[in-house]
Amino acid sequence: ALDRAGAPRAPHPAAEEAAAALEAGGERNVSSTIRGYFADLRRTLMELRRVLAPGAPAWIVIGAAAPKREYVPADLILAELAEEAGFTVREVLEARRLARSGRSLGTLRDVAPRESLLQLRRARES
Repeated sequence: ALDRAGAPRAPHPAAEEAAAALEAGGERNVSSTIRGYFADLRRTLMELRRVLAPGAPAWIVIGAAAPKREYVPADLILAELAEEAGFTVREVLEARRLARSGRSLGTLRDVAPRESLLQLRRARES
């Protein structure tokens, strides 16, 4: 992905951390998929920003994943990517748990992949 000046954009740190851990565990295809998925999301957000009027709402449903037991908080990553792309994140709502909990994420306990609804609004031009 490229930034607005056309320079290569670094992957999101949480997505890259998960991809690197999977790659280190021999899961090169899965790590490549994660990197590509978030690069595509970044491009999608930029296109949404381009076509939406300033102040227009956007609602996105996204599910987190835990490929090979490596948790990827896709909803939280998407929220940060949306802010980078020029959206205001109004709310991130957990719609449902996708799997039983019991996993950990750093010091967080009872982490489970979930499906979330992100309520965004395209930033107004200043």
